[in-house]
Formats: sequence, C-alpha cells, structure tokens
Amino acid sequence: TTTIVVPPSFPKKHLIEHFTGEACGYCPYGMDFVQEYLNDKTDFIWVSHHAGYADDQYTIAGNKTLAKKLGVTGAPMVVLDRTKQKYVDESTRRQTTSLVFHPAYLSALLTELEDSTYASVAIEHSLDAATRNLNIVVNGLVADTTISELLLTVLIKENNLIGTQAD
Repeated sequence: TTTIVVPPSFPKKHLIEHFTGEACGYCPYGMDFVQEYLNDKTDFIWVSHHAGYADDQYTIAGNKTLAKKLGVTGAPMVVLDRTKQKYVDESTRRQTTSLVFHPAYLSALLTELEDSTYASVAIEHSLDAATRNLNIVVNGLVADTTISELLLTVLIKENNLIGTQAD
C-alpha cells in the first residue's frame, strides 16, 4: 500500500486570457497593462486569443467559440481564472461583477486574488516531429475531497508570432 500525503493547498498559477486582434487600435494599449503587471511575476499563465474583434491571420474557430461562451463582445478584454471578478468601473464609478473586463482593471484585481488552490496538475508531453502527433499525460492531486467535479482545459500556446498591428 502506498500512502500519499496531500497538502491542504498548492501554490496557484492564475490564467489570464487576453482577447485581441491585429486590427484593434486599442489592443496595444490593453496589452501594455497586462505586460506591465506581469513583467516580474511567475505565478501567471498568459494566453492571447485573437477573437472579440475582426478576424485576422491568427483567429481560429475555437477562439471565436470561446469568446462567445465567455461573453467577450470586443477587444481588448481579459478573463481572469474564468471566474467573475468584482471591480469598480471607472466610467460609472459603480462596483461591477463581470467575467470579462478591460485590462486596465487587472492590477487592482490581481492584488486580491487567492494564492492557493486545492488541486495540483502535472503534465507530461511528447511530440513526434515526423508525424506531428502530440501525446499529453495529465496527473493530479486534489486536496479538497468535497469537490464533486473537476474540469481540465488544455491550451497549446505558440510563442513569437510576428504580425501587423493597428495603432
């Protein structure tokens, strides 16, 4: 018999999903907020989806479907941990709760996030360059045994894409 001792919580990595587009004139401004805040942080995963604005060479059907499901209606917008966040909307000066918000509100929200989670995930992967087959093995531990349903989303991120951007 093997006994695994599960800690009460694990360090958390937060997911920031940034919705953008090449033709979006305000998107570089929105990206500056994300880059400025995340510059020295290691506990975040940042993914940009080209959806929510006009389609461009990086727009894929899955991103458009995700944007619609999350309620993204424009760009630049961000979704944090796919959960609703509370913040004060500067234009109305009212407290707002929303899943989708402008990147300018990111720094205020990130200071109030919980830094632990109740599940840990280990991912092993291999890529066969000849066949372009990707094999992913996911293992995990859950510290909170009262959780009845766990969901896993796997994103494949491609870095260093070069394109044009409207100003």
